[in-house]
Formats: sequence, C-alpha cells, structure tokens
Amino acid sequence: MLKIGELAQIAGLHAGTIRNYEQQSLLKPAARSETGQHRLYGAEEVARLQFIRQANLAGLTLREVKELLTLIDGGQRGENVPRVREALEKNIRETEQKMELLSGFRDSLLSYRSLAV
Repeated sequence: MLKIGELAQIAGLHAGTIRNYEQQSLLKPAARSETGQHRLYGAEEVARLQFIRQANLAGLTLREVKELLTLIDGGQRGENVPRVREALEKNIRETEQKMELLSGFRDSLLSYRSLAV
C-alpha cells in the first residue's frame, strides 16, 4: 500500500491534485493507516489514477472523466452494460480522431524541422 506522497511521486502529480480528485469523487483511497492518519492506495487506485491522467491528456474534462468512470464502475457491476459499451465506443472513436490529428501535426512539425536545418 502506498501513502499519498508515494502515489503522487509514482504518478508524477502533486498530492494536492490527488486530494482534488478525491474531493471530486474520481478516486478514493483503498484504506487508511492503522492510526487513520494516512490515506493508503493499492494497485487498483494507481491504475485508476493513470486512467484519469490519460483521459485528461486526451482532452476529457474532469466532469467527463467522472461520468465515464461512473459508467465503467456500473458496468463492472453488471449495470447498464449497453450504455457503458456505447460510451466507451464513443470515446474510442474520439480518441482515434485526435490521434489522426496529432499524427498530421507531427508530420507538419517534422517537415518544418527539415526546412530549418
């Protein structure tokens, strides 16, 4: 189990950012230390935090991330699976479109770099 500072270091974030994610119900600690003084996180929380970061980098707002995570959590419990699948398919399509745009932009940058030499 990791304390919040250790999790922040692994994720490349500030502990305050993780606390903010907790306040927005995006992430919650797996447990607390025996004294109750420290938040503790396991592998599942590390993976969830990585997903949040990836979604954010892909351009999703925290509100959109929260909605998606809520659907995913429900889908894992067998709730509203068609809606979960639909939301995931939509996000996959949007991500693929963004990747195509970024790839084109990368090609432009490489072209300009070759001219700058």
